Amino acid sequence: MKFIFLFIIMLSLNTSLWAAECKTAIDFSKKCTLTLNEVHPTQFVVGMVSINLKKIKLAEKFKERTLKKYLKKKWAPSVIGPDGYYYITDRHHLTRSIYEAKIPLKNKIIYTKVSADLREKSFDEFYKYMKDNKFVYLKKTGQEERDIEDLPKHISYLENDRFRSLSWIVREKGGYDKVDVLFLEFLWADYLYRMGVRIKDEIISDEVINISIKYVALEDASDLPGFIPATFN
Repeated sequence: MKFIFLFIIMLSLNTSLWAAECKTAIDFSKKCTLTLNEVHPTQFVVGMVSINLKKIKLAEKFKERTLKKYLKKKWAPSVIGPDGYYYITDRHHLTRSIYEAKIPLKNKIIYTKVSADLREKSFDEFYKYMKDNKFVYLKKTGQEERDIEDLPKHISYLENDRFRSLSWIVREKGGYDKVDVLFLEFLWADYLYRMGVRIKDEIISDEVINISIKYVALEDASDLPGFIPATFN
């Protein structure tokens, strides 16, 4: 019994040291864990439809004791800013789902791999780097682009964008492929808005979804990543 107790203490210490090392001597090839308070978003909005489904999935995985394995597989890329925060460039919906999920606070973490450490840079240099690499998405569908300086400071502050939800629904129904492009669903959401799609009700209607599925198969969308030609024509 004494041996088991000592083993648990050593394991806890090793985990703490590993996490601390990640924040001081960065190893770009390794994953490390972050609390949600250490994370800064690189977009203003999310689609709450997928989040409301995903948070239930996360709670189930916690009960099944598979949450840690799942989160480790779904790690988020990040850039460390001049303020020392980790600016995630993907996995915003997963991170918000973790925040919303009915799981213990100590389990509300994300795994990350750091792609760049810009703690020694000015904010002007940091913002330029993020924009040049297209690591930020600065608008809500149908609205003007906002200032990068106004990005939310916490994942819980992200607003709901129903067009982002619509885009996700269309992709889930096979309207376009999931490809490795940052902010993919936002690109398609913006396309649907430009095509004249409008969401009048709080709940996205089947009529809106069906017309959107037809629009994503048009030649007008052929330049977008993940385009599937004439799937539904």
